[in-house]
Amino acid sequence: MQADDSIADKAVTNRKYKPSYKEDIKNIIMIGIVLSVIGIILTIGFGIYSIWSYRKSRKKISLEFKDVQCYSLFKNDIARLNIEISYNGKILSNALILLRARIINNGQTDIDESRLHNPLKIISQKEFTWLDAKSIIEPEGATTSVQIINENAIQIEWDLLKSEEFIEFEAIVKVSDNLPKDMEESESTVFINGITFDYRITDLNTIQKYEIIPKKHKQKRTAIITIFGGVLLLCIGYFSYIDFLPLRLHRIDYSIHSDSCKITTKIVAINNDEIELTSIKDKKDKTVSIDNFNKTFKIDSIEIVSSPDLISWISIFFGITYILMGSLLLLKIELRERKKEKEKKFTNAST
Repeated sequence: MQADDSIADKAVTNRKYKPSYKEDIKNIIMIGIVLSVIGIILTIGFGIYSIWSYRKSRKKISLEFKDVQCYSLFKNDIARLNIEISYNGKILSNALILLRARIINNGQTDIDESRLHNPLKIISQKEFTWLDAKSIIEPEGATTSVQIINENAIQIEWDLLKSEEFIEFEAIVKVSDNLPKDMEESESTVFINGITFDYRITDLNTIQKYEIIPKKHKQKRTAIITIFGGVLLLCIGYFSYIDFLPLRLHRIDYSIHSDSCKITTKIVAINNDEIELTSIKDKKDKTVSIDNFNKTFKIDSIEIVSSPDLISWISIFFGITYILMGSLLLLKIELRERKKEKEKKFTNAST
């Protein structure tokens, strides 16, 4: 340290250190880099694990039902567009569902007609009537058949469906007037989630079908994730002992002296052997070895600055904001559910 520093610091007073914006920007960049690296490592790890688990769990005989597109054509849409929809010469007044779906052989073994003791039937709930169904994409050289066997079921047959091959079909489904009008989900969501299967295929236990997550559940999941993210940000802002992030809730200034000077400085560890001294007065940095520091300087006192830095304030602000947003969303969902329950009770009492 310079000898003239001791002249300005003869009367040593511990002053609170306010971090510069350059340091805050540096910390933000470091946080971004650390989180990006962690994200990349986790992504690669989960990707490798997903591939490994998929290959390990892949069954020899397996079929999957996948809805490529499912759209509800509501009565309001028909009225708004001033159009008429007819089927077999009859004008339809009910809502319709336009379905495009696939039957995929996602197993390891080809499924030929010798395994089909009872062809695959796709069955809908009684509130939905199949009006038309036809195959639009089929494996090259394969013979397939998609036909309506009754108003609530269609039947799909094939002579050979190799591994990774699929049959894609289109269908028009009529929605009954008996379907409840106060549903939170669309007719298409209720239709897809209500589909079941009937079949007798050798070594096939179940057909995979991924249900559409109801809107209410999606909102609850979003709210919970938002609250969890807010809590995490609050922890980052409040707790200074999170070592893997370059955050410090408290700044510590040290009053140190040597034979030639007496200064107030900030001490930051660079590695196991060196530290960096930052003079509070002129903000100059100096790197010294720990051994040299121990031989040259003595620590007189320390002062803990309790005010959080910019990074902590940002984390705290967004943490509180996320928690409030998630809580309000959960409250909105709860109030909406209670309102609907009251309306149902009132309707039942009136009838």
